[in-house]
Amino acid sequence: SFGFSRALSAGESSMIKLYSRLYDAVKDCAHKEIHFFLDEVDLYLHPEWQRQWLQRFIDGLKYISGVLGINLKFQVFLSTHSPFMLTDFLTDSL
Repeated sequence: SFGFSRALSAGESSMIKLYSRLYDAVKDCAHKEIHFFLDEVDLYLHPEWQRQWLQRFIDGLKYISGVLGINLKFQVFLSTHSPFMLTDFLTDSL
């Protein structure tokens, strides 16, 4: 049995569910190119977590790819109402 020493916040719980679903989707996928369509994944997240979300998501995909031993290529389609989600991404891309 697996458990936590305290109750998870809504944001922590949503992140764990997201990465669990990602792992399940990728591990059984025969294709090496995957398209992710994500709608408001920032819901329930603290603004600082929203700001860090995209980079952490990409790092998570790279980690899962390494664990599974596959060269995963991915494209992310993301919708959000958060002004924080893309702030670092846009700054780094200029």
